[in-house]
Amino acid sequence: MKVYSTIAFGLIAFSIPTLAAPAPPASSPTEASTNDYRMGPMVPMQFRGSTVEGGPDMELHGTAEQVITHLNKVHPGWEEEMESLDAIQKGALKARGWAGPPICFNTPGSDARAHIILGDGVSHLRRLGNQLCGTPANSCSRVSCSWYSAIYLCSDRNDPVGVPCNRIADAAESIANVCQKPGLWWQPARGHLSDTDGYTIVVRGDGC
Repeated sequence: MKVYSTIAFGLIAFSIPTLAAPAPPASSPTEASTNDYRMGPMVPMQFRGSTVEGGPDMELHGTAEQVITHLNKVHPGWEEEMESLDAIQKGALKARGWAGPPICFNTPGSDARAHIILGDGVSHLRRLGNQLCGTPANSCSRVSCSWYSAIYLCSDRNDPVGVPCNRIADAAESIANVCQKPGLWWQPARGHLSDTDGYTIVVRGDGC
């Protein structure tokens, strides 16, 4: 399966029952006093990926945590296979550009905990490698959530987007590092980082 940095695809029918581009810039946070980033309607994340080169795609709905739980049940050993596939596919990824550094504390909602984003959210997304985490047109999907700290993928255009899960992890890591409020033990952080290809990664608090 050839994977590109952004791929459009339609709504996926199958859902879970219970259910490498350059690193983002790590400069000083940009504070927004106006033009807050408004997130679109929330829909489940669409995961598409394969563990075998040229093999059939898996199509699942849910957060990274839910996808991992499902794969652990139905396909033990999937991580080793996916790591090998990622190494093969790495050269096919198109480099994209971030629109600028993270913009901090301009997304409505509560703050996430930076250490949870870095310790849980980013690591869960990295386990899914360069397989695609996606969302429909003009909407947002919660791609990871743990201990009231969530990561979202939002499409800012009129068609769906599919982004390598690793790239979402890159953005979330940058937001959590740049947008922390200093001096507080629980490391509150909130912000977003947009890609020039028409999608945005958001970090904020959520109920999970």
